Amino acid sequence: MANLGDGQVLEGYICPNCMKKFGSPNILLKHFENDHSSETDILKSLQGLFGKAKKKILSLDLDEYSPESSTGASSSSTVHFYEEKWPNQAIGSSRSHSDTFKTLRHVRYERVCYEINNLIIRLGKLLTDMPTEPVKKKKHEQNIVPWLDGKDVSRCPNCTHSFNFTKRQHHCRLCGCIMCHDCSFFLPLNKAKQVLVRPDMNQSQQPASSNGSDLSLRVCSYCLQRLESREQLKESRNSRPPICDLHDTLIGKKQEASKLRAMYLEMVDSLLTGETTYHASDAQALRVKLVRLAENIDTISNKITSLSTPPPAQDPPPTTSSTAMSMSQRLAKSIRLASTQFIRSQLLTLPNVPSEEKLTQLREQARLAEEQRKREEEIRHLREQNDVRVETHHAKHLGAAKENNVSLLETWSPANTKLVSSQDPLVQQISIIKQYIAEAREAHRYNEVASLESNLKELQEEYFRRQQESNEETPS
Repeated sequence: MANLGDGQVLEGYICPNCMKKFGSPNILLKHFENDHSSETDILKSLQGLFGKAKKKILSLDLDEYSPESSTGASSSSTVHFYEEKWPNQAIGSSRSHSDTFKTLRHVRYERVCYEINNLIIRLGKLLTDMPTEPVKKKKHEQNIVPWLDGKDVSRCPNCTHSFNFTKRQHHCRLCGCIMCHDCSFFLPLNKAKQVLVRPDMNQSQQPASSNGSDLSLRVCSYCLQRLESREQLKESRNSRPPICDLHDTLIGKKQEASKLRAMYLEMVDSLLTGETTYHASDAQALRVKLVRLAENIDTISNKITSLSTPPPAQDPPPTTSSTAMSMSQRLAKSIRLASTQFIRSQLLTLPNVPSEEKLTQLREQARLAEEQRKREEEIRHLREQNDVRVETHHAKHLGAAKENNVSLLETWSPANTKLVSSQDPLVQQISIIKQYIAEAREAHRYNEVASLESNLKELQEEYFRRQQESNEETPS
């Protein structure tokens, strides 16, 4: 904009020297370069002014159309107001588009499957009773699949080259279309028979390869691509991902580690109780095997994690989906965490194998405890036998007293006797009976003295017999 002296105002791109008006800044710059080339300072100032204005305009346009600026401006001005004041909205009506999607997918699915099924049916008919002679083979192929007339096709539909004496026409044996030799392919009969194999058939049910393996069928690129896509689909369905095989191996290692861990704990418990069923060397070898299994489990789980992790891209796009974790990555992470937890809780908390000195001490303690137990068992058994004998003696004595109309309970009973501080129950019983005999003599109960004397004699004979047996058992 320029203001003239008479009050007239000019708008647009105006030259400050000659006051001419131009339609664009580029034309104004060319005018300065041509007509006012000597005034370089003004030209530079205009270029700088136009450059700054251009940058400012571009920055304003970017800020206006960028989603971050728009969301930032709206959030800074209105988000708090809407969060506090805006009422809760009811969920509106919804509609499922699954039927529409299935309809559209069904059309494409039917078209692709129809073409592939036709190719498979034709291929099966071609391979059935196919003659080996060229003339009969060609007639057989024409009877199964009608061929296009070569007069109607002057160019190859793939390469668009004209057919002539050197570039001959060839027919596809599956669809009957015409193409040149360079655009056609040969499908061996062995591979064609493999295409006819159903995905659910076993190796034993597959047809055996014929002797004419050198024969082949000429097919076009379109039919060959359809057959190869079907073979790839069969392979993808029959093959398992590597992560499945690794996971099966991981489960087997964990089960083996659990069984060996139970056996190891049983060995350590047996050794700590002083038993000689297992050896310390066996337990140590089993512990080494468990450590190796832990290393294998860690390696396999780490390999599963590395397989599910995609390779880092050179310049990943700044999208939210790139930062999100995929399903396979979450699965691999869960497997890794479970394996780590299994190693920490099951394999790293194993008790140590006791040393040889400790094993010797434990076994000596177990031997002493066993001897003490046997000694106590013998004492208990002898006491039971003596109690039975005493009860038998008292029963006989009471029977004799009843016959003589004498009651021992009413007339006489032995007083409290002092126990002898001996561990042998026979010695205790002998001393008790001796005291009974002395008291019976003082009370002039000679019948009881006689019966007690007989009991005392039996006990003394038993005691001497045991002493002799013990002397014979001890080495000289």
